[in-house]
Amino acid sequence: MNRIAKIVISAALLIALLVGNMYANSYSKVITSFLCGTGEDFSDAEVVLEASDDLCRKIGDESIVLLKNQNNTLPISDLNKVNIFGWGATDEGFLLKGVGSGSSTISKQKQVTLLQAFKESDVNIEYNQEIIDFYNDFGEKNSSTLRKNSNLSGSNGYRLDEPSVSEIQPLIANAKEFSDIAIFVISRCGGENMGDCPADYLDITSEEKATLDLLKDNFGTVIVLLNTTNTMHAGFLADEGIDAALYVGITGQSASTAIPRILKGITNPSGKLADTMTYSNEYDPTYVNISKGSNQYVEDIYFGYKWYETADVEAFFDSVSNEYGVGYDGVVQYPFGYGLSYTEFSWQVNSLYYFDENLEKQPLDYQKDIVLDDFDVSTKIYLEVVVTNEGSLPGKDVVELYFTPEYFRGEVEKAEINLLDFEKTF
Repeated sequence: MNRIAKIVISAALLIALLVGNMYANSYSKVITSFLCGTGEDFSDAEVVLEASDDLCRKIGDESIVLLKNQNNTLPISDLNKVNIFGWGATDEGFLLKGVGSGSSTISKQKQVTLLQAFKESDVNIEYNQEIIDFYNDFGEKNSSTLRKNSNLSGSNGYRLDEPSVSEIQPLIANAKEFSDIAIFVISRCGGENMGDCPADYLDITSEEKATLDLLKDNFGTVIVLLNTTNTMHAGFLADEGIDAALYVGITGQSASTAIPRILKGITNPSGKLADTMTYSNEYDPTYVNISKGSNQYVEDIYFGYKWYETADVEAFFDSVSNEYGVGYDGVVQYPFGYGLSYTEFSWQVNSLYYFDENLEKQPLDYQKDIVLDDFDVSTKIYLEVVVTNEGSLPGKDVVELYFTPEYFRGEVEKAEINLLDFEKTF
């Protein structure tokens, strides 16, 4: 019996050692740091964290895109009260990040939600708490199925739950007394490990449309915020009842602070779209080809703006005629590189030149086509553009430089339009 007991005890100890070793290996960095320190100096951590937060806020100021500004609705310099509608307006519904290994990790202590951004001291805009309480209650009642920013992955990630208009209607009378301005937040999440999104996920839902109609009928100013990881089909923004719209994307740790600053005019928006916003998937080759190959770009170079601009030149959209327009205008709502400002800019090409083998500056005629065969492959060509602010408000503009190469059908094909470079003004 003693021998058996010793064997059992030895086996138990061996198992304990193996399990302990596995856990120790998993937490080796933590254990080593606790016992030996890291050898790193974190004395300036607070300074670094503050600087990183400032950078996040600056990125927000620089990147949010003004999509629509009918009759110069924005900025509203005396904005001090506002009604904010939509599940996406709540702290649980507003998206700060996407999903997947490439998404950011955000500190709960430092994150700034949309509602917190409106409370910042330099804007100090009061929002209607009754409306937010309603949406929070709606979230509590539907917590088992509703998409939350704390639980984006999994089966609920693509849910688009919004309350019915009949539920919102009782709030309108008090809301109109509170403010004549209504903001509607539309959120869409996307990312790794969420599976394929529904075919109509990037379209506005019937509940969202009904809510927008209700707001248009009851408020003097209606503003839409697109809080999305992907561009949407936003044909509904063409409605004259919608006065302004901002594409805010996902705001990370604290870039949401730029939203009320832009609404109030403290910041002049200068962001430009990094993708093409279309009215539907009908003419998108990546959507049409999605089932034709596994993890392969069967579209070759023709996706994104390179597809839409080339297809337009090749008369692919000539048969298009719909409520939005004819040809290209009926397909593309906001092109790559699009973004409005509160002021107006004029551009003037000042000079075009290169340096020859003797490092002497050689001017080029920018009004004529440049024959690239005349240059060595390593030659750098410089373009100077003078940008003038013609308006009354300070602002920044982005100069975008594109080129059109020869299009060799059947040999080496090139897209009609290609972004070469861009630069933002001071």
